[in-house]
Amino acid sequence: MTLKEIREDYVRYSTNVSNLSRNLAYAGIGIVWIFKHTNSENVDKALSMIPVELRLPLILFIVVLIIDLFQYFVQILIWYPYYVSKKKENRDKNEEDVILNEPEKYNIIPWLLWLAKLIVVIVAYYIMGLFLLG
Repeated sequence: MTLKEIREDYVRYSTNVSNLSRNLAYAGIGIVWIFKHTNSENVDKALSMIPVELRLPLILFIVVLIIDLFQYFVQILIWYPYYVSKKKENRDKNEEDVILNEPEKYNIIPWLLWLAKLIVVIVAYYIMGLFLLG
């Protein structure tokens, strides 16, 4: 296995896990929606319609989606300027011919956000699982 193949594998796996965590957050919001109280006459009190035990998981699922969005935003803020600077340095070359060893330090924040997203979705499902089992 080459170094390139290893990189392609972890990029593919991390992308799949990221997509899965996003889908789990959407599903979690849907599960909370199923358990909301429908006997409330005042729709303005939507939060009071959600069982107290499911409010924290709902907030955590929303946090997962915010972290997901922020992760991609940070990657754009990091990698686009890097791309532009390297393109200027290599303006006489074709993009496909330029081989770079990008610094890993630029991936630290996106990886931490990726990890935070996973931890938050796991905690949210744990709390919701306690509600569903109890």
